[in-house]
Amino acid sequence: MLAALVIFGAGLLVYSQIWAFTGDEGFHLLAAQLIDKGRRPYIDFCFPQTTLNAYWNAGWMLVFGQTWRIAHVTAALFTIGAVALAAQFVYSRLPVEHWRKAAGLATIIAIGFNMMVVEYGALAQAYAICMFLTVLAFRIAVAAVDRPGLWLNLAAGLSAGAAASSSLLTGTYAPMLALWLLIANRAGN
Repeated sequence: MLAALVIFGAGLLVYSQIWAFTGDEGFHLLAAQLIDKGRRPYIDFCFPQTTLNAYWNAGWMLVFGQTWRIAHVTAALFTIGAVALAAQFVYSRLPVEHWRKAAGLATIIAIGFNMMVVEYGALAQAYAICMFLTVLAFRIAVAAVDRPGLWLNLAAGLSAGAAASSSLLTGTYAPMLALWLLIANRAGN
């Protein structure tokens, strides 16, 4: 299973540096560059998206230079992380022990080698960060229903909220996750 994840990760990183491109990606990169120059989205320039991903890209571009390559690397790493979190979840939760490796591998193949994940998971747009944060929020929420206290619930909500702060395409995820936490709670929180 780890070998498949490494193969997927290496392939996605190579793809991100050589072939990954979409026509409107430059809009996100320009927003990151303008943020690095001290401009503010919505006030100093038009940016019809939520801004966390733009600030994330701007931060990395400030450290490593004004290049699309760093935005592609960080997006690919987020995608690899999301696939790893999903595969590990399936592996750890499957009750039939001798099928765990096959199920984890199937998860890597089904998610990681999905053409949409490959195509958009290595771009400077918000898809990769949103995928990682929603999978992370799900993983935290699953852990939260079995434990008393509010800290894990808060962490799941923050992760889902950060995903919505990256793209409003994930805006319905936080309320849905909160409703699921209320219904599925077994620890009496």
